[in-house]
Amino acid sequence: MVGDAPLIELVLRKYERPENSDKKALLRMFLLSVGLIQPGDSRDTIVPIFDILMQATKTKESMKVGDICARLEKGAAPSNVRRHLRRLMAIKLVEKADGGYRIAESFDLPLAFKYVTQKYVLSDVLERIEIYAGALKEAYGP
Repeated sequence: MVGDAPLIELVLRKYERPENSDKKALLRMFLLSVGLIQPGDSRDTIVPIFDILMQATKTKESMKVGDICARLEKGAAPSNVRRHLRRLMAIKLVEKADGGYRIAESFDLPLAFKYVTQKYVLSDVLERIEIYAGALKEAYGP
C-alpha cells in the first residue's frame, strides 16, 4: 500500500507581474508563488530568513544557522531556522555549502529556480503524477 505522506509537496501560485521594486514585497510574492508561505500569513519566519540569504548573495557568503538567528530581528530558535532551511532546500532554492547555507547555483536565484527547481523538482513531481494517471487507466480498464 502506498503511504499518504508525500515525498515532497509543491504548491505554485500565479500572481500579477511585479509592479514595484520594494524588496520585501517582491520577497513575499516570490515565497507566496512557490508555496512557502500562505496568503494571509503575517508572521512567518521563512520570509526574513530568505531575506538574509538573499542579502548574503551580494557578498557571496554562506550563512550558518547561528548567524541567521543573530540577524533575525526578534530572534528565532535554531531548530526553527533549520526547519525553514530544509523547506527551502527541498525545492532546491537553497543549498548547503562551505559549512553554511546559500542561495543555490552559486547565489543565482533565477538560475536555481529555472534549472534546478523546475528541471528536477517540478519535472519529477509531474512524472510521478503521469505514472499515477497511467496506473489509474490500467486499473479502470480501457
